Amino acid sequence: MPKLETSCESVGLARPATRDSKNARLGVIEFGKLLIESGDLDPLYIILKNSGFSRKKLSGWLVSYFCFYSAGLSCWIVDEPDYWAAMKEVPRSGTKFPRGAERRHFRGDFAVRAVDKLCAQFPDPQDFFTFLSKPPTTAKSVAKRVKTLYGFGEWISWKVPDISERLGLIPVEFTDECVYLMFDSSLKGAQEVARVHVPNSKDPLMDAHKFLINKLGHLKAPPIYDRSINVQETETVFCKWKSHLGGHYPPGKDTVEILHGLERFKQCPSSQALIRELKKLEVKVRAMLS
Repeated sequence: MPKLETSCESVGLARPATRDSKNARLGVIEFGKLLIESGDLDPLYIILKNSGFSRKKLSGWLVSYFCFYSAGLSCWIVDEPDYWAAMKEVPRSGTKFPRGAERRHFRGDFAVRAVDKLCAQFPDPQDFFTFLSKPPTTAKSVAKRVKTLYGFGEWISWKVPDISERLGLIPVEFTDECVYLMFDSSLKGAQEVARVHVPNSKDPLMDAHKFLINKLGHLKAPPIYDRSINVQETETVFCKWKSHLGGHYPPGKDTVEILHGLERFKQCPSSQALIRELKKLEVKVRAMLS
């Protein structure tokens, strides 16, 4: 395992400026527009799309990310000569390796069993996406398939089809009705949007989604900007705006946090490649947030 390094300055990337303060919160339209146009909606999607990773390498990177939710750790794993040996080492090493907040409980015997089962079922990580791409490939069907995997629950069952579709690994069909598949934090964000902007709504989730599409639907969806935004993007806006209202998400935060995860493993070639792409994106993020 490489020596861990933690400062933004150590990789020559300044922390993005933000327009957030304790006493100022952005409305959902301005907030969502900022996220989408700056690239901070899902910066990881953008840097992965531009990374030059082969499909095989990207598949391995994502499977490890789904387990541990750490961009830097995923780089270390895919750069190791024995992918599954590295994957198995992580949950067997106590607190030596990081976890993303969303996967903070993916530890101990539970994580050991989960990784062992994934290894047995998908000797080649590309098989993971072959398994998920069996018809039908609606978001609901793919999410249901994800939840058959040991250690993969409600929250990750949305993330897997979302990022897999955006990076071109699975042709997942998302429709407006997918608002009902959203996880807790996004649901709360949508409900708050409906409370503020669609009072007396009988279907607050759908109405909040349609409200955002009406206001921001002209924007194109990252990372390849091949279509207008849809429920995948409104889900992310709902989630981050809910956190923003609580003072926990200034615009630009995601870009900084991904950097932190990468720079801890900055000696890894894959991490270096993603940091280079993040530095390009950071210029745009800073320009929009200044």
